[in-house]
Amino acid sequence: MLTMSKLRHKTWYKLLKVLYFMLLLISIVTLLSCISKYGKDWHSRYLPETKQEALNDPKFYMISDEDKRDVLSLLDMEFNNLRYSDQKAVIAHINTRKLMEKPIITNYVYKAYYTWNSGKCVLYLITGSLICFIIFKAIKHIFYFIALGKFYP
Repeated sequence: MLTMSKLRHKTWYKLLKVLYFMLLLISIVTLLSCISKYGKDWHSRYLPETKQEALNDPKFYMISDEDKRDVLSLLDMEFNNLRYSDQKAVIAHINTRKLMEKPIITNYVYKAYYTWNSGKCVLYLITGSLICFIIFKAIKHIFYFIALGKFYP
């Protein structure tokens, strides 16, 4: 029967430890990539009903020209049917407009975006780490049981 000191000198055991460590690293990288993908919340657009409401909103003038083109394409079918160069000219004209003295206060969101949800990230990190720890600890002790005949060396 093998003992731990004899096992440490075996080449196949050293290779197995390297593979075990590489599998652990792969699982950690996978866990972090899952957190980066699923730890975010999506906030979709909340657009006004008409083009005129958007043009009266000061927030509309803070977004980029490309985003203005997207918003106007969704709100106005006539604008959507224009060629790209004509759309750029309309947006250039819109950018020169003066805002009203007393702007309307709205809560429209013209551009969709992601935000990090730290609660989700921490929950996924703790849960994923705990699952990885349990699985790798079980693999280690099952190997010891197979090789040495006992769960702990």
